[in-house]
Amino acid sequence: MPEVMKGIFSYRTVLFSFLFSVAVALVTGNLVLLGAVPVLIILVAGFTKPSLIYFLLLFTIPLSTEFQFSSSLGTDLPDETLMWLLSPIILFIVYRDRKLWGDLLHSRIMLLIIAALCWTLITVLLSEMPLISLKFLLAKIWYIIPFVLGTMVFLKGKKERFMAGNLMLLAMVFTVIVILVRHGLEGFSFEAVNDVTAPFFRNHVNYGAILVCMIPVAWALIRSGYKYWIMGLIILSAGLVFSYSRGAWLALGAAVLVVYIMKKGKLQWLIGSAAFGIVAASIWLLQDNRYLQYRPLYEKTIYHASFDEHMAATYNMQDMSTVERFYRWIAATKMAKENWVTGSGPNSFYPLYKSYTANDFRTYVSNNPEKSTVHNYFLLLLTEQGVPGLILFVALFVTMMMTAQKIYLGSADPHTKGLMLMTGAILGMIAVLIFLSDLIETDKIGSVFYLCAGILMESRRGRETDSQKFQRSK
Repeated sequence: MPEVMKGIFSYRTVLFSFLFSVAVALVTGNLVLLGAVPVLIILVAGFTKPSLIYFLLLFTIPLSTEFQFSSSLGTDLPDETLMWLLSPIILFIVYRDRKLWGDLLHSRIMLLIIAALCWTLITVLLSEMPLISLKFLLAKIWYIIPFVLGTMVFLKGKKERFMAGNLMLLAMVFTVIVILVRHGLEGFSFEAVNDVTAPFFRNHVNYGAILVCMIPVAWALIRSGYKYWIMGLIILSAGLVFSYSRGAWLALGAAVLVVYIMKKGKLQWLIGSAAFGIVAASIWLLQDNRYLQYRPLYEKTIYHASFDEHMAATYNMQDMSTVERFYRWIAATKMAKENWVTGSGPNSFYPLYKSYTANDFRTYVSNNPEKSTVHNYFLLLLTEQGVPGLILFVALFVTMMMTAQKIYLGSADPHTKGLMLMTGAILGMIAVLIFLSDLIETDKIGSVFYLCAGILMESRRGRETDSQKFQRSK
């Protein structure tokens, strides 16, 4: 990548154009022109060395911010723009590489992703709100292409994987330092935590989610000899503590458990036990509307500016964010009952859910100014894409987890084993995070999830290639 940048910047015409654009921008006051030449450089480099855009995309994930063009149209800048630029290039590369195309069609993970996309298309066609559902499908496609296919194209070796990890960690540590400094000026108060995470993150939940997922990356790099990331790990840990994100803290514990179980080769038992527990608890709460016994007192279910009070309220089932989750979960369950096959359509929960809510669980934030959804990705899928959509996603997730364990147990290469433990840890974290929030469709966690899918597919493909070479040598 440095050689490519050096080659591009050596052209005198590019330098002259940049200086000219700066001069024109200053004279006219049109600061948009400042980005004209950098965009041109990215485009030129993308066609000559597309990996440059891919690595730039990974670097910008922690740095990107939400930008609203209007009340109904928004994007994440600059990473989503880079996804748009990269997607057609990757499709062209995959189309020309027939062997890669064949490997994709033989991958269970890829086949499940394709099946899920096909089902999403059906739910879009049958959606109660087709236009916003179509936007969802398009966004899904330009997430999958760069992070699944792009990872298979550009992260084939150790050097590229280490580069990817270093770039993402560098950007993440930078954002954590900025947020910690700003938070420190506010006395690290719980009340200020959402404000100081802007503009990189919508709130402290999104911040804590991507932050905790970078901790296994830092740990893997340290174990691989990149000792300077010890300080980075300390900074990330401090950021996690002061994120005040209970979900992220739980996710870290889940990652430790997943790594331990993976090493024992018993991940299937952990997944089965978790699924059984969730289903059993759901049936018990829904039977005879037993969940109504846990309805809170509206007057006491308030926002607590003190973190100690916040945790105490959580324990007493009087925390506003926890009760608001129940409020949305009940609405999602009622919606799912009406159309359990195809759901109401992708992206349709927010416009439709309020007529299904239970007033017994209403809180002071139930007017939902953030326009957020269920706060449980599994329930969101059930509501918007029906039982088949939920089954396909769960099958994809379980397949990814089991693939990570299988590659780990079947490999003697320390790098591959470490990569699989890191991937398994991140997936374990994501499982907890999306049980409490809807994060797969965000540029932070969604990107990391599909990046994990690409890593698993490429690692599996690499092992099969090595096995074929060994058989031929015999």
